[in-house]
Formats: sequence, structure tokens, C-alpha cells
Amino acid sequence: MTTTTEKASLLAEHIGRRFGVTITADQANTLRRANVVLCTWGEKMCGGGNDYSSWLTVRDDDTGKTYVEHHPHKGKSYRTPTPDQETAALVRVADVCKAVGLVFHHQTDPRGEAVYVGTLAALEGTTVEQGYSCRMLCCGGVYR
Repeated sequence: MTTTTEKASLLAEHIGRRFGVTITADQANTLRRANVVLCTWGEKMCGGGNDYSSWLTVRDDDTGKTYVEHHPHKGKSYRTPTPDQETAALVRVADVCKAVGLVFHHQTDPRGEAVYVGTLAALEGTTVEQGYSCRMLCCGGVYR
């Protein structure tokens, strides 16, 4: 079994080799952990359910606050406040990328990894949104 430190070191090595940047294992671990948080957040945004109710995490358009919206199969729907883990994780990713000289893409679809990093040079003239899947490196998968 691979330890967290080994996974972070492997991610740092792969990012450094692929994009020619210097990144520490601690910085790579921050990216790896943020990826896990954002993957989980994406799953929560899609929701879940059981025999009695369904639920999903939503962001209020007016206030920006996050809630878990509960929809019982019998009874009235209601919201409960929940911590906004998405914004904090994105700030951590942005801080690491800025320090190292990388750009990142946050993929919100929970069926894949959430954080991809790369350099503008590696994108070869495409935008981050166009080139993230083939010209950037995901911070999940074997690094989880």
C-alpha cells in the first residue's frame, strides 16, 4: 500500500517532469487533497437518496451560501446550512498553482477527477477548458 507521502512525492515528480516546474511534495499533497474534496463536493451537488427522501447540496444564487436541500417523499422540503468546502479547496489550488507557475482547471462533473494542472505552454494555444483533458495532468487517480 502506498502512503500519502509517497503519493504526494509521485505527483510532485510527475508534475515537475511533465511541465518543467519545481513543486514540493507538500504542495502536491495540497493539490491531491483538494482534488478529493472537490470530487466529493461534485457528488454532493448531484445528490443522493433513499426510501424516505432525497437530498443535494446547493448554492444560493443570491447569497452564495451553501445548503443541503432535503426533499422527503412525504412532507415539506427544507434546507440546512452546510460548510462551503468548494471555495476553500479552490483557493488552496489557486495558491499552489500561482506559487509554482501552473494553471488549473476545475472539472465539476463528479464522474472524473476534479483538478487538472498544467502550464500555458503545454496547452499549445488552446484554452484551459479545451485542453485540460489531454494536455494537463489530473491530481487524482493513482495519487488518491
